[in-house]
Amino acid sequence: MNVQYHAIPFTVKDSKGHMVPGLTYRDVRVYENGVLQHPVVFTSDPAPVSVAIVIDQSVTQDTMEKINDSLGALQGAFSPYDEVAVFTYNNGVKEQTGFTAAQSARLGAVLEHSKGIGREPLQGLTGPLAHDQVINNQPIDGVADNGHLPGTLSFTVPKEYHTLNDAILAAAKDVARADFRRQRIIYVISDGKEYGSKATQKEVIRYLLTNNIEVWATQVGDSAIKGLGFVDRMHIPFTLRDDALPKYTAATGGLFDSEFRPRGIEESFSHITAEVRGQYTVGYYTHESPFNESFRKTEVRVLRPSLTIICKDGYYPNAADNARGRAAALRNPAVVPTTPAASAAPGTTPAPQ
Repeated sequence: MNVQYHAIPFTVKDSKGHMVPGLTYRDVRVYENGVLQHPVVFTSDPAPVSVAIVIDQSVTQDTMEKINDSLGALQGAFSPYDEVAVFTYNNGVKEQTGFTAAQSARLGAVLEHSKGIGREPLQGLTGPLAHDQVINNQPIDGVADNGHLPGTLSFTVPKEYHTLNDAILAAAKDVARADFRRQRIIYVISDGKEYGSKATQKEVIRYLLTNNIEVWATQVGDSAIKGLGFVDRMHIPFTLRDDALPKYTAATGGLFDSEFRPRGIEESFSHITAEVRGQYTVGYYTHESPFNESFRKTEVRVLRPSLTIICKDGYYPNAADNARGRAAALRNPAVVPTTPAASAAPGTTPAPQ
């Protein structure tokens, strides 16, 4: 019989949005494809994090300045046990550094180097007001009308690129190589707009779910405040979208903050890393065939009222991670206990058999 081990990190919040501590395995039920699973590991101990930071340099200049002013606080949000890679993107993706120690001088220098200029705010309106001199909706003094009818107002789609999908995929390929016992995170600082990527969001999400990678994000700029930046946020068919981040975080079990002020962006760094470390993890053996590569829907339930559970909706099997996980279990049965007598690792509670 083929047996595979799968672990699910999840966040639990109360009705006020506060994280809920003190849960035990007795409070939790986990399901895969609608079938109740038998948990063999339950822990609230934070694992070391392998995080790829993705910084959006395609934001407007004023938003870029706020991000630049905030980056100095980012390094302090991580522990000495974490490792960090940094990517930036605009009309393409650039790896600023591969994984390096979170508290190293190198990371501080890389973050300083990752500060960008940003783009000019959207200027896409043409029409009578775009002419140098207009009387009664007619251009005068030989000003060309550019082919537009007098008195009309048109919208010219700007040629700007926000390759968010490609940036997350490039970061994910680095994070996927991290030790499977580390928590794999992509942390995005962006306005959430997407246009011009070669990869589709569906393809990227599948890669993330196959490699157990969560996306967490700080959303910045006008997109972070409801009602602001209306023209810049309009969705014209076949053009950019500004709602990509919530889809990534929801699909992978992460969360995102919306912050407009520089101080809020700085506070978001520590807030998000605190929530990453406050997650629970439940692990179980699935009896699905390893040759079945289709999506497996998962659900975590907590047997307490008025709580919100945040986790990924499912996963695609990963043969490489499963093989390494089973090998680790054989070397250290306490990681995945298989009998009532198996001793639990510190901070880990084996479920009753």
